[in-house]
Amino acid sequence: MHRHFRTLLLLLVSLTLAGGFSGCAQSEPAESVSEADSGPHLVPFDADAYVAAWSELWGTYDLDKVDELFMDGPDVTYFSSEKEGLIVGLDAIREHHAGFGFVSGGSPPAIELWLEDVHATVFGSTAVVNAIWYFGDRAAADSGDPGAVQKGPMTAVYVLDGDSYKIAHMHFAEYLPATEEEPEGV
Repeated sequence: MHRHFRTLLLLLVSLTLAGGFSGCAQSEPAESVSEADSGPHLVPFDADAYVAAWSELWGTYDLDKVDELFMDGPDVTYFSSEKEGLIVGLDAIREHHAGFGFVSGGSPPAIELWLEDVHATVFGSTAVVNAIWYFGDRAAADSGDPGAVQKGPMTAVYVLDGDSYKIAHMHFAEYLPATEEEPEGV
């Protein structure tokens, strides 16, 4: 599996450098998935279902769902917008989520996490999902309060694991508010 993971990372870097991620961004969860190759897929990647399952994880704070969504083992990785450095291994990812208040069986959070501009592309038995994440008070954000939410880009790399896809790598970053010394958009 370690060799497969390295191959996956090399593929992602190569595709990024070559501009290989194609398809159009969508403002709602992906209704269709862009296929970067024409080969057959033993198991179709249902972007809506996998994004909904991940959103449910954050909507319930159910630590047990981490085990359902992520690959099991030491090679799964995660970059958090809240913690510096690479988080390696399912146990460490589970611990990271527990630090946010996730518990076995769940405990509904006081604030919401949601995704917009979801884009999914399938490369053989690997799917890459990109989106903008929002975390906070959606009603306040919808009414124009820019301080009501944190937000930023995220990428989830799903790998076919048996008869379903599991997250092999997840990466979050945060858009920081512009400071007075720094003009917007820099």
